Amino acid sequence: VAARNLATKMIKGGTNSSEQIRAGYKLVLVREMPDKKLAVLNGLYNDAVKQYTTDMTASRKVTATDKPSPSMAAMTVVASALLNLDEVITKE
Repeated sequence: VAARNLATKMIKGGTNSSEQIRAGYKLVLVREMPDKKLAVLNGLYNDAVKQYTTDMTASRKVTATDKPSPSMAAMTVVASALLNLDEVITKE
């Protein structure tokens, strides 16, 4: 649920996946995202979009809706990854 809610905020935070991922990182860690992390998370997003485009049932399960949305499902995966970053968990 937390990842899904963060993903919704991330999608509203930009017009493309890079902007949206940066917005999510800033929401969670209150600082700018390094380019290397953006590249990794963008790759995760792109792979997840491909997966959820071919598996609409999984897309519906991840988004918890009747209407499949591969982009929302993929952003939820990225949001979950953000919430599980070491720097989020340890907050140094």
